[in-house]
Amino acid sequence: MQTYFWNNNNQNSELSKMIFDSCVPSSGECVLKFVEPFRKSSKLYYDHYNNGSGNVAECYREYWTEVFAMKDKFSDEIVQKAFDVANRIYTNHFKAHDEYESTWGCPYNCDEYEEEGDCDCDCKEYPGDCIDNKELGQALEVICDSIIIHTADELGILDDEKVSEESLKHFVDVKVSLPLPIKVKFAGENGDAFSIIGRVTQAMRRGGFKEHIEPFKKEAMNGDYDHLLQTCINYVEVR
Repeated sequence: MQTYFWNNNNQNSELSKMIFDSCVPSSGECVLKFVEPFRKSSKLYYDHYNNGSGNVAECYREYWTEVFAMKDKFSDEIVQKAFDVANRIYTNHFKAHDEYESTWGCPYNCDEYEEEGDCDCDCKEYPGDCIDNKELGQALEVICDSIIIHTADELGILDDEKVSEESLKHFVDVKVSLPLPIKVKFAGENGDAFSIIGRVTQAMRRGGFKEHIEPFKKEAMNGDYDHLLQTCINYVEVR
């Protein structure tokens, strides 16, 4: 499956392809859960432009629910509006689809449809054919752009011009192998941030996990004190 970013010369196309190739499996969910909105929003976009969103109600309804939950991650008014527009269109589509299914194809349950399997009313078409393709497509473009940027930021590669697909795959491998089988004592020790980082990196070095030191330090220092502590918990067993 290809995403919108790959086919439209979008400014995020190369980054999107790199994340897709490195983090998204050929089937099933991503090991890194924060990459899931990227995978699912790409599916929604692909289905919209290749199937007229004909599969979304039956196959990808939960995908939209999870993608829409990302709305609060963004403060930009344009992005917020894009989420609202897409949600309005999808909600109406899901409702029409359910009515279509419950009445064997016609929301008005025409006698003619019951007798001959078809009717002449305007709603006889499958609800997917009635989606405002242009409006939903524009909204999905904004949403997908925002999610790829958010995902790249979560991966720590948003501003890294030297990042390669190989290094990103290594990053994923590192994440999957966490937490490391080493213990670091926190209770009763110096709680200063630099002291904590020093103890964790020293334990990594002694345990033979030197390749994890730089990714750990980069992530640990990319936030506040609570983020530092959570990063430590993600990487090692804290005592």
